[in-house]
Amino acid sequence: MGTRAGGSEGAGRAYENGLRRPGRATLDGLIGALGIPLEDANAIRTAAGYPARGVDRSVLIESDVTAEAAAYPWPVFVLNQSFEIVAANEPLRSLWRVNVSPSSDGRPVSLFGLLSASEVAPHIANWDEFAALVVGIWRRGDRSLENPPIHLVEGVESFVMGDPQYLARLLRVWERALPLPTQPRLHCDVYWTRAMGSDLHFFAAMTMLDSENEWSWHDWIPADAVTWRALV
Repeated sequence: MGTRAGGSEGAGRAYENGLRRPGRATLDGLIGALGIPLEDANAIRTAAGYPARGVDRSVLIESDVTAEAAAYPWPVFVLNQSFEIVAANEPLRSLWRVNVSPSSDGRPVSLFGLLSASEVAPHIANWDEFAALVVGIWRRGDRSLENPPIHLVEGVESFVMGDPQYLARLLRVWERALPLPTQPRLHCDVYWTRAMGSDLHFFAAMTMLDSENEWSWHDWIPADAVTWRALV
């Protein structure tokens, strides 16, 4: 890790053991090597006596988007940099039939983990297309599945613990999906199958809320009359 941060291996071990205190540039290098999200990185910087970088608006954003999402009649959820669901409205909870609230240890639910969860994955008829959108966002900055940044490790682990059939499908999607450019809006169609009643069709749109923290807003807007009536 020390070499990845621009230092020596011995220096890295000294930092880990508390024998040396990294300078500001070295600390930034370590944070970058680990892929630590901005809000967590700023907490580390201030604890080490260095000023925060950028604008840490995560607490304000979470409060704002939770209230805003509740006002929408269609499914809405918000992701942080780790693909964790930090806000979701009642239409989303009713559709997915999943408790997307943080677990007992305070960790949010990972969208990446839900891509292999039995409650969600089998209902997405065009799973490969939707997964390609998620993978395209994931692959920005040469991120890999084999050695993911530390803030994405839990998402990979939760995916692997799901239905094993989706791991092979994910690997096929990964081979052909290209990194998506960083832009304010992305979209794809989502076709949702139901045990009872007609299938639903959503226009899934992602809007970047905060480019520094990589928070994104996701609307699943009904694309036909059948889907609208199902949400009423």
